[in-house]
Amino acid sequence: SAERLRDHEGWTIADHLVHLAAWERSALAVLRRQPRYEGLGIPRDAWESGDEDAINARVHALHDGISFAAARAMLDGAHAETVAAVVAMPIDELLKPVDHYLPGDPAGPDLRPAGRVVFANSGQHFSEHLGWIRAFAG
Repeated sequence: SAERLRDHEGWTIADHLVHLAAWERSALAVLRRQPRYEGLGIPRDAWESGDEDAINARVHALHDGISFAAARAMLDGAHAETVAAVVAMPIDELLKPVDHYLPGDPAGPDLRPAGRVVFANSGQHFSEHLGWIRAFAG
């Protein structure tokens, strides 16, 4: 069944959906002035390591074995919350840098517009994973 198929990294479709939901929640956390690691559900030290593969592995381990239905609900929820937050914000707020929302990052100021970070971790990220997901659907 499609639910048991795994890609070259050993991920199922559900794993991809959880991954997308977690990263979208990390961007939403910025708009809420919360650390991105909280959106991902991982410890601060894992985030501050800057090791994206390790971060992804931590997120994957948190939800290992999740069903497709639960993963889909997680992504739907994350996306609905993100869309609602963005729609409620004036455009000039979305153009402010991440550092405006989360000042004092030990890694240095993140000067990217917050809205760009949201898009990079939602629509743009979805399209990066779509090929893998479509390959499963075959």
